[in-house]
Amino acid sequence: MSTKKNDSWVNAVRFILDECARLSTIAATDFKRISRVDAFHSLPHPSGTGSLICGQAASEKLRLLAQEASRRNGLSRQIEESTIRRPLENLLVVRFMKEARPIETAQVDRLLSTAAKQANAKLVTTTHFLPCHLISASDPERIDIGPITFHSRKSFRALLLKNARDSKSVERNEQQQLRRRLLARAISYYRNFRWVAEVTVLDCDAATSAEVAKHAVIAALDCIHLLFGFERTSHMQVSGPGLRADRRASLTISQSGLVEPSLSSSLFGHVEYTDGWSKTLNNDEYRSWISLFGVALEAAVNPKLERPLSRRFLDAAQWFGEACREDSASTRTIKFMTSVERLLTTGEHGDISKVMAERTANLCFHPDGTREAWREKTTKAYDYRSRLVHGSMAPRDPATRSGARLAAEVSQTVLLRALDAFDENGLRAPNMSEKRLAKWFKEIDTWANNFEGSRIAGPSATAF
Repeated sequence: MSTKKNDSWVNAVRFILDECARLSTIAATDFKRISRVDAFHSLPHPSGTGSLICGQAASEKLRLLAQEASRRNGLSRQIEESTIRRPLENLLVVRFMKEARPIETAQVDRLLSTAAKQANAKLVTTTHFLPCHLISASDPERIDIGPITFHSRKSFRALLLKNARDSKSVERNEQQQLRRRLLARAISYYRNFRWVAEVTVLDCDAATSAEVAKHAVIAALDCIHLLFGFERTSHMQVSGPGLRADRRASLTISQSGLVEPSLSSSLFGHVEYTDGWSKTLNNDEYRSWISLFGVALEAAVNPKLERPLSRRFLDAAQWFGEACREDSASTRTIKFMTSVERLLTTGEHGDISKVMAERTANLCFHPDGTREAWREKTTKAYDYRSRLVHGSMAPRDPATRSGARLAAEVSQTVLLRALDAFDENGLRAPNMSEKRLAKWFKEIDTWANNFEGSRIAGPSATAF
């Protein structure tokens, strides 16, 4: 690291200490002179009791120091800011206030390093279970998508029994009793769901681990949406209210003056699949996609992995999944086409719709001559999206329903075709830059132009 950069962190520590001294002097004579905003920001007092006002500006410097400590030690994606900031604040007070160490580069570097070591001790590997509304069918007992497993009630019950602690422990202290009561309430909540997702998150602090787990399971659900399409998966969701049914009512007053009630009830996440539907998953194409979903999801459960294509695909799948779970057809259209844009654009400017149409046509290319048809479909779907965003089409226009269906078809097809093209090696590649991806898209275009109508295989993402 350059000397100039190191000097900036030394100056940051000096600024924090100067602010503490300045505000302490003011507080000793007239506390009301300190602004309410500054008064809310403090450090632990050097005496070990109480706090020391540091002010908003110093607090911002502390935030930047915490980020730098995380960055230097590769912890940025594994911890919350508070996990490293708290030890950083304590160490800064002890070293530079209590022990009066010199404020120099070596001491500041040690401060950041030691704070990171203390934060690193908070990293744990945790297995999370998230309840889900998926399907009503009784099979299969579990669905495995890479690092995510969706358990049916039967499978989850067996898992709980296998890992249950001995409830007949001799020791009956209050903490154990409280844990049992909380466990009983948690299980009662889980009984409202037909499915439970299991995911293990490596080396994160508790809060980050829970957040990573939630997003990873939602990412797996996004992949299910992609596999079966939005019309067959639109009511699926992760977690939510602990209710088995969505019961609603409406009241109207008829022309005769009577109050007329109307009642409705539907199961949360109730998606009708007939028993035996899971045989579909044995289809070669479905098995290939599920395998590739699993590879992409490895990046979702492990924040340390640098896999640009996996993250790009999961970002695009997130927009697709959110579109599937939307009630509004106009919002669905916008999100479906945003998923295509997230997948296919590589920093281009100008007519993005043309770029998307060409790349979609190239990826969906088939020897039966559908390349031009995909150009037209993508252009038309993106036109729906543009008219909605820019106001030339009203969100409640009846045409939005056909726009949403077309956008769903384009989005689902191009995401799955791109997944095939990226393949396992591409999804795991740590160095696929946006520039290299743009080059790959050009190679796909050249291939499609040269071999349109032929059955010669196209290039894969690992070609570069």
